[in-house]
Amino acid sequence: MKPIEGYNKLRGGYYTPDKISEFIAEWAIRKTSDSVLEPSCGDGSFLSAITTRYRELGATDEQIRNNVLGIELDDIEAEKSAQYGTTVICKDFFTYYQEEIEGQTQFDVIVGNPPFIRYQHFTEEYRKVAFALMNNHGFHPNRLTNIWLPFLVLSCKALKPTGRVGMVIPAELFQVDYAAEARQFLSTFFDKLTLVTFKRLVFDDIQQEVILLLGERGCNKHGIRVVELEDMSDLIARGQTCLENTEFKELDHSRDKWVKYYLSNEELGLLKRLNNDPRISDATDLFEINVGLVSGENDFFIMNHQMVSEYNLQSSVMPIISRSEQLKGVLLTNEDFNNLVAAGKKVFFFASGNVGTDDLTENQKSYISYGESKDYHRNYKCRIRSRWYSVPLTWEADAFLIRQAHLYPRMILNPFDQRPCRKRLREHKACAQTVCLLYDPVCRQSRHKNRRDFVPVLAQMLHNVKAALVRQQKIQQKNVRSVPVERLGCLVLILCVKYMEVSALTQGIRQEHAEGFITV
Repeated sequence: MKPIEGYNKLRGGYYTPDKISEFIAEWAIRKTSDSVLEPSCGDGSFLSAITTRYRELGATDEQIRNNVLGIELDDIEAEKSAQYGTTVICKDFFTYYQEEIEGQTQFDVIVGNPPFIRYQHFTEEYRKVAFALMNNHGFHPNRLTNIWLPFLVLSCKALKPTGRVGMVIPAELFQVDYAAEARQFLSTFFDKLTLVTFKRLVFDDIQQEVILLLGERGCNKHGIRVVELEDMSDLIARGQTCLENTEFKELDHSRDKWVKYYLSNEELGLLKRLNNDPRISDATDLFEINVGLVSGENDFFIMNHQMVSEYNLQSSVMPIISRSEQLKGVLLTNEDFNNLVAAGKKVFFFASGNVGTDDLTENQKSYISYGESKDYHRNYKCRIRSRWYSVPLTWEADAFLIRQAHLYPRMILNPFDQRPCRKRLREHKACAQTVCLLYDPVCRQSRHKNRRDFVPVLAQMLHNVKAALVRQQKIQQKNVRSVPVERLGCLVLILCVKYMEVSALTQGIRQEHAEGFITV
C-alpha cells in the first residue's frame, strides 16, 4: 500500500511490505498459545500475517481473537485492521500502555513497524506520556528522540522473560547518539539478537534504510549476529533459511555503535588486540580535530573560479576543499589545487569578514545583494548569525580527515601554501613509533565485490613505503617489522619503525601509488 501524501508523513505511517510482516510473524510466533501485541497496527499488514501464521499452527478464530492485540491511533486505519479477526484498540499506544500494560500485562511476542516521527512532529500530548514512561524505566529521551525509540523500548519492557520481539526499525539504530541508551538496553535485555539488513531500500516510497530487529529472551544461545541481504527479493527467496549458518558474536553491553557487528569474530578479535596494543596510539593522542565549517548555503558561499571572476571577488575569497572527491592521494599540493581550479571545481569560499556593510567593498555588497535576492539570508544557519554573510571560520588545516566516505577513512596532508579550512593535525612532522595503514574493516565483502583487489595493492604499497624509507635513510631495514593480516573483511598492515617523519612516509606512498587507496 502506498502512503497518502503528506498525511502519512506526519503520522509516520509507512506500511510494511507483506513479505516482511510474514517473515517476522513466522519467526516470532511458535505456538497457538502465544500472546501477541502489535503496538502500531496501521491498516493491518502485521495482523494479517499474524492471523495467517496462527492458522498454519492450527489456531481457532477464538484463539486468534483472544491472543492477538493490535493498537492503532487512527480510527480509519483501526477499522481496516479489525477485519483480520484480532482484537483492535483505537487509542494512542503510550496512553494505553500507561493505563493497561505497565506493570499489569506481559506478552510472549511483540511485532510491528513503529512510526518514524521526529520530535518536532510528535504530538505533545502523546510525547509527554511516552517520555514520562521512558523516564520511569531509566531512559533519558531528548529533542533528538524519534517516536520509534519509545515504541521499541516500551514494547520490550512488556515482554515475558521468555518473550520475543520482531520489529522493523530504522537502520540508524546502529549508530545514532540518541539511540545509545537503547543499544545498551537491548544488549542487556535480550539473550540473543539478530539484525537483518538490506543493501537496497525495501520501502518504495521513502529513502529510509531499515533493519529487522529480532530479539529473544530466555534462550540458551547468547550473542548477536548480523544477516545482510541484497533486497526484498533475497528475503523472499531465502525465507527463514537466511538466519542459518550466521555466526554469533559476543554482545558488548555498552553504548558503542553496532556497525562493528558486521565483522566476523576473527576480525573483532584482531581489532580488540590492536586496541590493546601499547604501540598503537589513539587518534585523540595525536590529532586535534575540528569539524569543517558550516556555511548555511553552499550555493552562495562556495564558488568556482568563473564565479569569482564574474563578481570580481578575487580578494574576498579563500581556498577551500568543499567535497572529499576533490582530494586524491595523500598530499594536497599547489599543483593539485590549481588543477581543481582549472577543472571548474568549487574551491573558493566567500569570506568578507565579520564587518558591517559600511566596511564592505562595492563588489562584496553587490554579491551579498545577489544572495539576498535569492533569499539565502533566510536560511536557518544564516539568519541566526549577527551578519548572515559572515561564516565563523575553522582552523587552517594541516591535514584533512575524511570518514564515512567510500570504502575507508582517509587522511590527506596539506602542505599547500594557502591552506584550505578544514581540520588541523597537531605536530604532523613529529616522530612516530607506529604507523597503521588501515583498510576499512567495516567494508563488507558483499557490499564491495572488488574488495579482494585491494589486498595485493595494499601489500605491495607497504613494501613500497618501507623501501622508500630505507632508500631515504629514514630507517634501517632491521627496524622494520610488518604484520599483515590478509582477510577479505579486514586488512590491517602495521609498520613499526624506530624513527620516521610523516613527510617521508607520504612521499614514498605518493611516488609509488598516486591514487592513495589507503589511510596514513
